[in-house]
Amino acid sequence: MAETSLALRRSYAQLFAQAALTAVETETDDLSPASSTNVFERESCRAYSLHSQVPTQLHPVMALVVLGIYEYCQRGNISRMRARGNQAITTAMDISLHRLDSTTTDYSEAQRRAWWMTIWVSYLSHQLFLWMTHE
Repeated sequence: MAETSLALRRSYAQLFAQAALTAVETETDDLSPASSTNVFERESCRAYSLHSQVPTQLHPVMALVVLGIYEYCQRGNISRMRARGNQAITTAMDISLHRLDSTTTDYSEAQRRAWWMTIWVSYLSHQLFLWMTHE
């Protein structure tokens, strides 16, 4: 019974991960570099957000970070973790998270945390990859 339950949980987790990845791809297609100059200043950022100070434009980046951690922790797949981390960095750079200046907006803290969380997961995935190749 426990093995059946475990298999069922894993299959649901995989379904949710696949649905999240599909949603990320859809949302990422909606973010174009041309429209990202003031992407965090628009009022529409507040609609359907995880938190009032987390703009919806950060959702794909945060989802990719979580999916990367899922790939390693639940599936043991370092290559996919690295791929998700790299995709998160690319997406973050597409919305200019790497160019934050010292000006403060409603979203500054969320932007900085999303950027550094993305960098940390990418660093971790590369360190795990190097560790696995040297064993």
